[in-house]
Amino acid sequence: MRSLVFSIWVSVGKNVQSTIAALEVLSMGQYSTFKNGGSQVASFTLAGQTTTFNVPDGYASERINDLAYTAWRVVSGFTDDELETWLRDSAGELTDRTSVVFRR
Repeated sequence: MRSLVFSIWVSVGKNVQSTIAALEVLSMGQYSTFKNGGSQVASFTLAGQTTTFNVPDGYASERINDLAYTAWRVVSGFTDDELETWLRDSAGELTDRTSVVFRR
């Protein structure tokens, strides 16, 4: 997920509000997927700016929508500085994997 957010963040000008808007476009399914050099990629356009990113093979559109929603939930609470810190992950504390904890 972090690599997706990074690709979008760089493409839209390195600010939170534009990143959130791009994730909202993705969550609405306003993107296209295609093969490029053997890799599956997705592409979308926001305010005249096209962003293309790699998608793991076999990802269905629902999975891309879920990934966009999860990223949106994380990013929507950040300031510009917090987002850049999260993307840098200099402490190595965060991962690209979603984990679930069940409590009783």
